[in-house]
Amino acid sequence: MPDLQKRTLFTTKTSFLATAAGIGLLCLVVRQRARILSYIRNYRNPLAGKQITVVETLDECQHVLDTLTRHCHEYKVLGFDCEWVTVGGKRRPVALLQLSSQKGLCALFRLCNLQQIPKGLRDLLEDDKVIKVGVAPQDDAHKLAFDYGVGVASTFDLRYLAALVQQKPEGLAKMAKSLLNVQLDKNWRLSCSDWEAKVLNEKQLQYAANDALVAVKIFDKLVKKLEPTSFWKPKKLNFDNIQERLEPFFDVRFKEGFLNNCASIERSKAAAVATKKSKIKLLQTRSISTRSRALYDNCNLQAPDGELLCTIDAKKAQWYVDQSLGEIISNTPLTVRLNFEPSGRAVGDVGRYYQNPKENRCVVCGRRDPLSRKNVVPREYRKHFPGNEL
Repeated sequence: MPDLQKRTLFTTKTSFLATAAGIGLLCLVVRQRARILSYIRNYRNPLAGKQITVVETLDECQHVLDTLTRHCHEYKVLGFDCEWVTVGGKRRPVALLQLSSQKGLCALFRLCNLQQIPKGLRDLLEDDKVIKVGVAPQDDAHKLAFDYGVGVASTFDLRYLAALVQQKPEGLAKMAKSLLNVQLDKNWRLSCSDWEAKVLNEKQLQYAANDALVAVKIFDKLVKKLEPTSFWKPKKLNFDNIQERLEPFFDVRFKEGFLNNCASIERSKAAAVATKKSKIKLLQTRSISTRSRALYDNCNLQAPDGELLCTIDAKKAQWYVDQSLGEIISNTPLTVRLNFEPSGRAVGDVGRYYQNPKENRCVVCGRRDPLSRKNVVPREYRKHFPGNEL
């Protein structure tokens, strides 16, 4: 009988604990239901719930701006991008401005129809408390300033944030794939399509909206690594702290900026010392250095329609491919075709000079090997100049 009572008591306690745990879990799920549903929805497709609004009149503009401004009160970041048309190698004024909030509102302002930047939109663009994110957004901001006289404040290149959280800084399409598992359509026919058309087609709308929305989603993903939070005990992002940490990179082109950390500085110092030592050793061992590889790779760079623009080296050709700016269409010789309209074409004698392959041969004696590249003022003379004694 005592054993039976003990077993009954144990079973009762176990049932009570299981019930309490179940009720606790249910309460937790109910409290966090919005966050859980949002997490599941975004995990499945970060672009779900996207709302595209095309703005073509001043009346439409004010209504959309009210919503964007309200969203920015909660999350002070906007995805930012621009589209334009190039005719005869010359860029026309920005035709489309894309702004996207973190909540999924993608506002497409057709500046080609508005013919101006309305005051409300100008105020939003010039608000330095609202971060405008993208890849190379400073270039788009410069175009808006040139075309419409508006100063876009607090533009921020997402590649800085990627580097700060130990992620590889890549183009928008590659970061969208690696961070959000989203495949962006970067077909050059879309990017170079007629953005001044009377009516934008569905593919153009999706292309333009996705670029801006993906930018703000990538920011949201990366900034959470900058300031980690618990899933069950989330804390609201402190945008004052975020702005303070990111402000040194505002309105700074990625290729012109630098990451101010001790490791990079030490690596730079070590590299400088190693370079100087190698130069000293080289000068001590031989008076004239020869090239170990050809100077000219003579790779072809083509415009989207196949016209030859110029010859470039293999490293530069691969850079266009790695940045998703072009694709390889031939390996003999290596030929890369751009997926965007270049700012200029090869014209006249100067253009033909850049199109022609360059011979890897000495301009004095005609020999092809070994070769030594000379400056206008040869090194043999420059080494005696003040400050060049090695």
